[in-house]
Amino acid sequence: MVGMDELVPGRTIDDTNIAAAQGSVRALIVARLEQTWQAVAPHLDGRIEAAGYKPDPRMVQAAIHVLDRLGKLYRLELPAKEAEHVPTVAVNVAVVEASLLELEVRMSPPPAGPPPAG
Repeated sequence: MVGMDELVPGRTIDDTNIAAAQGSVRALIVARLEQTWQAVAPHLDGRIEAAGYKPDPRMVQAAIHVLDRLGKLYRLELPAKEAEHVPTVAVNVAVVEASLLELEVRMSPPPAGPPPAG
């Protein structure tokens, strides 16, 4: 089992280093939730019943809590962000062609016409 001392040796978490330790603590919590899930999974997937025992309702409740905590860690309760529009190659080609035409028009010499009256 991984302890906090092994993740951050020689350091305690206090107000001065909480931001730096956030990733380590999050990893530790996920690892411990995964260990808890491994303990409750047989009560959910039928292995306990196959062994001739009744599933323990406390384990089912613990599984619900594990899923809830993981959902909060991964911020699944927040609304999903809209996918950013990623232009396709065809759109990029059209933009480049339009830009080239505009550049050619600006760089071309002015049309020959009658000299200005003066």
